[in-house]
Parts: sequence; structure tokens; C-alpha cells
Amino acid sequence: MSPKFMMLILLAMILALQFQELKSCVEEERVGLLQFKEFIESEGYDADHLFPSWSGDPLSDCCSWERVTCNSSTGRVIQLSLNNTRKYIRCSYDSNWYVNLALFQPFVHLTTLDLSFNAIGGWIENQGGFGSYLRLKKLETLDLSQNNLNKSSLKQLSALTSLKSLNLSGNNMGGVLFDNWEGEFQRPRETIPAQDSRNLSKLKELKYLYLSWNAMNKDSMKFLGSLPSLVYLDLSLNHLEGPLSSVELENLKNLKVLNLYGNYLNGTLPIQELMGFSSLEILDLSYNNLEGSIPPNIGNLSSLKAFSVARNLLAASLPS
Repeated sequence: MSPKFMMLILLAMILALQFQELKSCVEEERVGLLQFKEFIESEGYDADHLFPSWSGDPLSDCCSWERVTCNSSTGRVIQLSLNNTRKYIRCSYDSNWYVNLALFQPFVHLTTLDLSFNAIGGWIENQGGFGSYLRLKKLETLDLSQNNLNKSSLKQLSALTSLKSLNLSGNNMGGVLFDNWEGEFQRPRETIPAQDSRNLSKLKELKYLYLSWNAMNKDSMKFLGSLPSLVYLDLSLNHLEGPLSSVELENLKNLKVLNLYGNYLNGTLPIQELMGFSSLEILDLSYNNLEGSIPPNIGNLSSLKAFSVARNLLAASLPS
């Protein structure tokens, strides 16, 4: 065997070892995941059933664990799918979970975090608090939908300035949303004050914002004008009353999807004002109290691909 051939074999072995080292998970993050599993267990849940592959074996590669996605080159955790870890029933409000945010400090390369359907009522501030969020400088997608967060939680979220997608749908911002086990939707006890909702105005990179079922009114919508990058906005099943106006949304020139389903909007369709949304592709105004007829110039919204005004008080047909 020639020296040159042996050198090539040696080089290939070194490269293979380096590649393997890059792919395996980082020890600090492996330990952090196990600490999260212990936290779930301390809450009285079967963590081994929820996270069967999350092993304490030091040779176990956390990049191969369920609910975990790593960067294939660096081995750093970039996505965590920690949704429904408590087998949460949406109508239960008597078992709120207060999350120790310090558990997420090791994951400095995290880009996506899903904590939906967990009955989260807030954060344990004396064990990290929103200061722990400051290390998550690469976090772009955060799903906190279907939890029990209240309006005071919005202040902590304002620290996540790298966010591009935030889902807060179905939380407890204005009190109880359901008052019976059949899940019948009820008006909230109160709406979100503008001084609380404007905390979200610091999230300048947001493109996707989901605020369905959160007791938003027109006053609490004022912060939206500070988010010009928005392309998707879901305000369905809130407490928006009165005539539809573009005042709260006038700076959202990049908006492609606007969902206002299931509010209390009335008056006529302000098509002329909607003309300012030249990029709008989907507009849902169904299940409101809009009156009159659908103006002929609806066709001037040239980018519009889907338009719903079902279950309003409008004339029955679209103009030809």
C-alpha cells in the first residue's frame, strides 16, 4: 500500500470523525433537555411516556430525540416541539402551569419553539423571568397558542425582538372564553387595554401574528401600526365593534392575509379604504354584522384571491 493511499485513508478517517462530532448534540443542550424532562416529571406527568427517547445515557445523541431538531452541520438545537406535554384539556383553567424560563437558556441557537396546548399561565420570574428570553436572540417562531396566558404576559414577550411569527391564539387575555363544557364561545369579561397590547409593538420583525380569541378591541389594536412587516394577521373571534376602519391597519402595506371572522363589526364595507392594501390576497369578514350591499368596485382589489362575508347582513349576491 503506497504512502499516498494511506494518507488519503487517514485524511478520510479524520474528516469522518470531525463530521460525526459536528452532528452530535452539544452537551449543555442535552443536559438542558433532560432538565426540562425532570421539570415535567416534577409536575406529576409521565415524562418517560412523553419523551421516551430522552435518555440520561451520556452516549445518547439528543439530536435523534423526538420533538428535537438540530442543525445538521453544527449539532445545535434549532427547533423544540414541546406542545401538549401535559395532555391539556382546553376547558380546564384550574391547573395552570408556570414555566421556568431558565430551562431554555442553553438553547442560544433556537429558531422555533412550540409551547402550545400546555395550560401555561405565566412564567416563574424568580427563576429566570423574561431575562432568560434575552439569550434567545435567534428565535424567529414562537407558538404559545391555546394556553392560559393573560395580558401581563405581553410585557415579557416584547424582549423577543427577533421574532417573525408569534401565535397567541386562544389564550386568556380577557378572562374566561368558554363557560361550559360544550365549548360555547362567550364574550370575555374584559378586553385588553392598549397599554398592555402595545408591548408587542417592539417586535418590528413580525410577519405572522395570530391573536384569535384574545379579547382584542379596536383600542388594543393601535400597536399594529408599528408592525409594517406584517403579511399575515389573524384577529378572528375577538371583540372588535363598530364600523370597519383601516385606521388601525393603515401602515400594513405588506399585508396579504387579514382574518376578522367572528367579531362585532357593523356598518357598510369600506372598500375604498381597503384599496390601500394593494397586496391583500385573503380577506375574511364572515360572521359579523356588516350591512348594505357589496360595492361594485370590490373588483378593483386586484390581488384579492379569497373574500368571505358569509353570515353578515349584506345583500345576497356579489356584483357581476
